[in-house]
Amino acid sequence: MKVTIVCLLVVSISLASAGNLKNILQNRRATATCPPSSGMAGICVFDPNVNCLSNTECHGDKLCCPEGCGSVCKKPVYHHH
Repeated sequence: MKVTIVCLLVVSISLASAGNLKNILQNRRATATCPPSSGMAGICVFDPNVNCLSNTECHGDKLCCPEGCGSVCKKPVYHHH
């Protein structure tokens, strides 16, 4: 019985921590913007391994940012309020 209660407590704490992490990342993303474009131009070919169409395609805290004639996932610039 005690083992079950401890396991449920650990699972509950883990889920709460995961929820807090999600909120922190969402709040950080809300205060983040894309860094300036490098200004480089080239042949415009969409490569799904390099280019993105939205932030949901970027891993971690990266944003889908304009670069040349397309968009790529980049580390954002954070603005402190």
